Amino acid sequence: MCRLFAYVHSGSAKSMRETLGDRLVDEFRQLAEVHRDGWGAVWGSSGALSSYLSTKPATQDPMFDALTTQVVDSVLVHERWASPGIGLQLDNQQPFTAGGVTFAHNGTISNDDGNLVHRPAAYRESLGLFQSTTMSDSRIYADLFLLRLEEQRRYSTSEGRPPSVDDVKQALVKTLAQLRMDYPDASFNNMIETSDFTFATRAHANQPKYSDGLRRGYEAAGWAHRIDDYYELGYTSISHADGSVTSVASSSGYPASDHWTKLPNNTIFVLSHRDASIQTLSLEA
Repeated sequence: MCRLFAYVHSGSAKSMRETLGDRLVDEFRQLAEVHRDGWGAVWGSSGALSSYLSTKPATQDPMFDALTTQVVDSVLVHERWASPGIGLQLDNQQPFTAGGVTFAHNGTISNDDGNLVHRPAAYRESLGLFQSTTMSDSRIYADLFLLRLEEQRRYSTSEGRPPSVDDVKQALVKTLAQLRMDYPDASFNNMIETSDFTFATRAHANQPKYSDGLRRGYEAAGWAHRIDDYYELGYTSISHADGSVTSVASSSGYPASDHWTKLPNNTIFVLSHRDASIQTLSLEA
């Protein structure tokens, strides 16, 4: 159970604080008082990609404040609240990055029989993950998506080039079809970044469940009123005086604003790194 945030710029790059203002950035940072099981980020600047992972909460890590003032072209941030029984170690920290693709997840993938990660090896093998030894449900989700994306790129003859929007969509559709068979009530919300696009996916049960632990954590922080929109994703586009544009996607938790549009469930939000343009795609189409 985590918080997700991403944006891309078109034109002159700007920092998170320049783009969003201190109130929104500080609010997102404050969420780490509950989502305190570490954080991570991937960001692009002048064509170079950098990443950072930590088991410290963002509120206790000077690197978070440094990142919010750094001029970047794109950024994806994940604040972690670990699924019950999933260890606090760097191997489990997000975002996960492999083969030029970054993946971050918000949700616990479990059912009445327990968490996905505790299924026997034969289950992972049935998904095609023959050498997976990870102890994180989110990483299994990421690994399965990356496997389906690799297969899709071979099928669509885009192997050797960055994944297309359709490659990512089709890989997600196939991944969700497999995991939802056994985990229909799980949240599969995610953010994905490639060299050309950033994606935000809202994909959860139509009536998601809120655990007692989630409610207690938010009530203790004084945020009980935010539980009911916990799995929402919002997006907005910000025009600047110099003609540049910033497009932003974020999970719920930021202050209410008329400028944010709620992403429908089972929908992908796509940000272009070339011009910050926005498109939404249905996962049900």
